[in-house]
Amino acid sequence: MFTRITSSFRRTSLPLPQPTQSQYAPPPAPDGTLSTLSPAQPALEPHPETDDLPIYISPSELARSVHTFALKTNGEPWLSLSLSSSAGQATSHPLFFDTAVFQGNVTLILGKELQLQTITLLLEGFTRTAGSEQKTFLSLSTLLFPPSEPAPGDSTKLTQGTHAFPFDFALPPTVTVPYEGGTVIAPLPPTYSTKGFPAFLEYQLTVVVHRGALRVDNTLSTTVVYLPRSRPKPPSPARQLAYQNLTQPPGPEEDPEGWAEVGTELRGRMFGSLEIGVRCTMHLARPLCYARGTPIPFLITFLSPQPQASQALDLLTQPSNLKLTLEQIVTVGPDALRTKNALQSQGNPSNTFGRIVAVARGGVVLPDQPGPGAGAGERRIRGEIPVPRELKPSFTFVRFTLSYKINLLLDAVGFLPEKHTHAVLSQQVAITTDLPRGPRQPPPVPSSGGKRSSVDGPGPGNGLGGPGGTSGDTVNLLLLGNQRYMQHHHAGPQ
Repeated sequence: MFTRITSSFRRTSLPLPQPTQSQYAPPPAPDGTLSTLSPAQPALEPHPETDDLPIYISPSELARSVHTFALKTNGEPWLSLSLSSSAGQATSHPLFFDTAVFQGNVTLILGKELQLQTITLLLEGFTRTAGSEQKTFLSLSTLLFPPSEPAPGDSTKLTQGTHAFPFDFALPPTVTVPYEGGTVIAPLPPTYSTKGFPAFLEYQLTVVVHRGALRVDNTLSTTVVYLPRSRPKPPSPARQLAYQNLTQPPGPEEDPEGWAEVGTELRGRMFGSLEIGVRCTMHLARPLCYARGTPIPFLITFLSPQPQASQALDLLTQPSNLKLTLEQIVTVGPDALRTKNALQSQGNPSNTFGRIVAVARGGVVLPDQPGPGAGAGERRIRGEIPVPRELKPSFTFVRFTLSYKINLLLDAVGFLPEKHTHAVLSQQVAITTDLPRGPRQPPPVPSSGGKRSSVDGPGPGNGLGGPGGTSGDTVNLLLLGNQRYMQHHHAGPQ
């Protein structure tokens, strides 16, 4: 065991190169061959609408709590690990951001002389899924004692008393990971561990007291949480001005820069006889990147030039017939890079898992009015999708990706569509940890004359889709997932 740790230390203690776009390895070609490294590879690049400017993290955020973990004999600690982190409470798991520096002490309190070979601090990052073995992508080892690497078989005696070994090392921004017969340099991914999902990405810090041959090593471990910070690019100037003046942001006609559009043609029969065609358009506030704890503004439009389609438009815009959801998608395994859009494809790979994490609220059916905004053959619904504060940010890694998309679902009794699909419209979005630069988004401004759904309200499960929308629907979820989660061990403070 010691040989593995020390050899890992020699490999990873060398300075890692800073990544450039040309170092990101593309997925293999269909024939299985590896392409040359290209700066155009999008799989490991950040979302195009995240802000490139660094996020300032104050010193008070970097060292907010001191965590202590210990091994005890007869109720008395003899090996302890003390660690400073950005966690809000000392009883929580240690938390580190992307500018993290691991600082602390390893302390031995010996009642008698102890013979040992080395004391090593090991930081590991790994992924695991239900039914598969753990895959380690990061292994950083620091020798705390003795000051230099001992010869094989040599041992040292620590005298009775207290011995403290401080440590101070920075977390590397990137890691080199094997991929399809080669390697790829990727940013360190954030921690991911969610109940109900059979996939984990975690970091563990371990103190190893190596006693030597024919003796059992002593280990003290704890899970640490890594959370790289990210934020969206600022919204359009017109939207920022509306936020600053606490007014309703302009619509897509007045501010096309501030909205992203996706649309489709809906064709079918009303009540088994009347054939209708309706243009359905979904607008989402740009950028398509949203901070945790903020709402996602949306505008849904149904348009038909047929005079007899008025009843159909009224039916389609009933809040009970529409459901607008935010879906979290986890893809694990060797195909993770090639299946970023897996749930949008015809088939759903067995290593892709999705669940609904938020449902739209505040569905307001805007009144009919002539002019460019709306017409007699047009219906509009405006509202928001609340992004939960506890959501994990989007990221892309070699064997593990976490993405989000917004789905518009339609289930109207009396309307039989020509094509049956899981979602009428879908749009990929990204989730970040921090708010964008500029004015903060104010609470929603009620529309004058707007008609609210009877279930409209601020809480989850209200609005489009009706009560119970955030029940955590899961597709293609392995039954072993919950069992694996319950068996998964998280070391906590003693």
